[in-house]
Amino acid sequence: MWTVLAALACGLSGSGLLAAPAWTATSAPDDAAWACLASSADGRKLAGAARAGPIYLSTNAGLSWIDSGAPNLQWRSIASSADGTKLVAASYFGPIYVSTNSGGSWSNGTAPSLAWASVCSSANGTKCAAVVYGGPVYTSTDSGYTWASHIPSDYWNAIASSTDGVRLVASVANGPICVSTNSGTNWRQTSAPLTNWASVCSSANGAVLAGTGGGMPAFLSATSGTNWGPTSSPLGPWDTIASSADGKSLVMGAYGGAIVTSKDFGSTWASNNAPSGYWTSVVCSTNADTLFAAMYIGPIFSTRPTLALGVAPAGTNVLLSWPWTSAGFSLQQKVDAGASNWNSLSVSPSLTNWQNQALLPVTNPVTFYRLALP
Repeated sequence: MWTVLAALACGLSGSGLLAAPAWTATSAPDDAAWACLASSADGRKLAGAARAGPIYLSTNAGLSWIDSGAPNLQWRSIASSADGTKLVAASYFGPIYVSTNSGGSWSNGTAPSLAWASVCSSANGTKCAAVVYGGPVYTSTDSGYTWASHIPSDYWNAIASSTDGVRLVASVANGPICVSTNSGTNWRQTSAPLTNWASVCSSANGAVLAGTGGGMPAFLSATSGTNWGPTSSPLGPWDTIASSADGKSLVMGAYGGAIVTSKDFGSTWASNNAPSGYWTSVVCSTNADTLFAAMYIGPIFSTRPTLALGVAPAGTNVLLSWPWTSAGFSLQQKVDAGASNWNSLSVSPSLTNWQNQALLPVTNPVTFYRLALP
């Protein structure tokens, strides 16, 4: 007969659960004047671009950051493929740069130097779209190397894409929200109210869209932009918005205000105790368990989900499971309750239902497991 006890820790021994998610500053520089963020689907690979400086990268959900070596430009928007391998970054009155090796190197293609406002990418990083403030919409089908322009021209300020890059949503400053169902070739104006839209987001399939801006609450469409209605969010002006893959979870930040989140398509909202600041960009993992937000004056903040280490007998083995968004945590064990030393385990977990799972042999009558940050 054997027994397995589990504890979860964040650098310390714990008793089962990490505290509820809270906003904490990452180690990203706090004097970079952050303009925009991009995240891989799992929230592990991040790219943060400064308003007049470099692009920084993290491969461990913001625990550490490095300068990517991209040129110092007036960056305005950056987008990532789902795996974080392909990045596309647009600068204000400068070129659009692309990377196909997670930011290891950068190059610019045929995009002209214009007042780029926003850029987006399909999940595989092949289809990209970008909008110009006072110009047309541009699209690319080769990861941002070559670009084609499409009418109409307008004061575009934000764009978002479905995972396949077919459905796009874009907003106009002091104007409408428009959608495209053919990768940006043609556009139609939706019934969203005319206002000073600042940011838009899209669910993975392009069915759930949301936009924010002006002095209104966030607006949402669950019909690919055909019908729109206000959410119950506090009045704006909200400057940046992001959504989970299913569109159910939303996160918004205000420039000179708070961050709020919703887990029910905007029906109810919570503040998550984020500090008040000049928030310029928010992004989230696919299931919105992990959130990131950048300040213009200040650091990049993150939340981590409530982590639980599941333990279950599996024949003569033990099955351990924990959230896939637990980047940076390592699995550790010990067999003596009184021992202070934990041994790190070298495991390659499988991914099942958004959970990391590892099947380990049981060699002692009593074994303790935990997750810990180094």
